[in-house]
Amino acid sequence: MTRKILVIDDDKTLSTLLKRAFKAEKYDCETAATARDGLLKFSEKSFDAVVLDLKLEKKSGTKFLMKIRRNGDETPIIVLSSIADPAVKILHLRAGANDYLEKPFLFEELLARLETIFRDRASPKKISKSPIKSGNLTLFPEKMTAKLGQKKLDLTPREFEILEILMRKKGETLTRDEIWRELFGTKMPKTNALDVHLMRIRRKIGADRIRCLPRRGFFFVE
Repeated sequence: MTRKILVIDDDKTLSTLLKRAFKAEKYDCETAATARDGLLKFSEKSFDAVVLDLKLEKKSGTKFLMKIRRNGDETPIIVLSSIADPAVKILHLRAGANDYLEKPFLFEELLARLETIFRDRASPKKISKSPIKSGNLTLFPEKMTAKLGQKKLDLTPREFEILEILMRKKGETLTRDEIWRELFGTKMPKTNALDVHLMRIRRKIGADRIRCLPRRGFFFVE
């Protein structure tokens, strides 16, 4: 399957060069010159990653990044910027960027960083694939399906992963950051995406099965 990259940069020369370079490496690539056009393309099509310049006209790349993460979308985003200030790097990594690359840069380095992100996401977790059962709720990790009694639950892949984490550690109270690290291996950015997923899971399996302890975290009830 050919991966699709969205490049958002108002430097048309750079965008054209990146598009050609990605195509030479057998990637599909589309470009946008503004955050607004980038959001439009992002909403209309599915992309495997976004290469995002920070300094865009009218709306900054930072706002694009924050909007995408607020919506709960976890598509990999690599930020490009001429700003070398460590504080700016940290700000954007905590806001949800997967990587931060200073301009000028080598395309080979950008490509290597993207490939690392794809490889990490594709790495299988070494956990048991046996069914996980609690009362009338059963998860089938091998097929990523779940049943409540005899009824098949309509869980998204991300909802399934979160529920699996909680059920494997039932009895333990997990903070939001601990759940996020189990999912992505990184510190949780400023986003309510996890709370949205948990709310939807509780609606589907019963709110009493996942309890929240204020200022502490969540735990699965046997």
